[in-house]
Amino acid sequence: MQRLDVVVIFVYFTILCSVSAWTYPLQTTGCNHQPGRCTLVSGIDVGSEDIQVLPNGLAFITSGLDPTTPGKIFLFDFKKPRSGVVALDIVGDFDRDTFSPHGLNIWVDTNRILIYIFVINHGGKNKETVEKFRFDATSQNLYHVKTYQDHRTIIHLNDLVVMGEDSFYFTNFYQFDIKLEILLRLRLGYVGFYDGFRGHVIIRRLFIPNGLNTSPDGKYVYLTEFSGKTFSVYARMSDNSLCLKQRVPLCSLVDNIDVDIATGDVWVTGHADLQLNQKYMIPPHTSISPSQVNNYCLCSSPTVQWLERRTLN
Repeated sequence: MQRLDVVVIFVYFTILCSVSAWTYPLQTTGCNHQPGRCTLVSGIDVGSEDIQVLPNGLAFITSGLDPTTPGKIFLFDFKKPRSGVVALDIVGDFDRDTFSPHGLNIWVDTNRILIYIFVINHGGKNKETVEKFRFDATSQNLYHVKTYQDHRTIIHLNDLVVMGEDSFYFTNFYQFDIKLEILLRLRLGYVGFYDGFRGHVIIRRLFIPNGLNTSPDGKYVYLTEFSGKTFSVYARMSDNSLCLKQRVPLCSLVDNIDVDIATGDVWVTGHADLQLNQKYMIPPHTSISPSQVNNYCLCSSPTVQWLERRTLN
C-alpha cells in the first residue's frame, strides 16, 4: 500500500470517528413529555418548513421542500383546529410554478393595519430570493408586493426575522455543500441584514445557523445553530449590528424559534438524531426522524437576557 493511500485512509477514519463521537450522545439521550394530545393537521401532504402565528390565532405555514411540486403557503386557524388548512392563492406578477418556500416571518403595519408575509424562496437554480406578500383577510389571498435579491449575501437562506417594512435579518446556513460542511465541521454560515437595498454580513463563522427571532420589544435577536447545537442571544445595536450576550448549548440539533409575545418565553424546535434527520431529508421523505419542542423561560435585566429554566416537551 502506498504512503498516500495510508494517509487518505487515516484522514477518512479520523473524520468518521469525529462525526460518530459528535452524534452519539444525540442518539442515546432524551426526555419525552406529553403535555397534551397531538394530532395531524389535515391538508398538508409533504410536511412543512416553518410556521408563524398572528395574535388572533391565524397561522401561516409553508409547504415542505418537495422539488416535484410547486410550493404553497397555507392558512390555519387555531380557533378552528378541525378545519385543517387552506392553500392561499397568490395574486400578482409571480412565478408560482417554481415557488419553493422555506422560512417565513410576519410584519404588521400598525398604521395602515396591513399584514405582510416575508418568505424565503429557493425558486430554482441561482434564484435565491425573499418574497414579500400582502395578506388580505377578506379574500384570503396573498398579493405579491416585492422581491428582494442580493447575489453576494442571499445565497442559501434558512430563516429570517423582519425588522421594518423593507428590512430583515436572515441566516445563510451554508455556502457550498451542507453535508460536506457538517461532516468537516466547517463554520461557513453567517447572519446577514438586508437594509432595503442590499444585504450585509454581520456575524460570520457560524456552524449551520438556522432559526431567527426577536424578543417582543425587538431589543434582542435570538439565533440557533443547527450543527453548533446552541441558542444565542444578541443585543441589537443602533446600526443594526448584533452584540453577543450569551450562547447556551442545548444538546440538540436546534431549528426554528418562536416567541410568546405575552411572556417572552421561547419555543425552540430540534432534532434528536443527525443521521435519521439527514435520511428523512432525502425524497420521498418517508423515513422517520424524531424531533423535539423545547420551552425556555427567559429572564431579563437592562443589558442582558439569559436562560433560567428549561423543559423538554
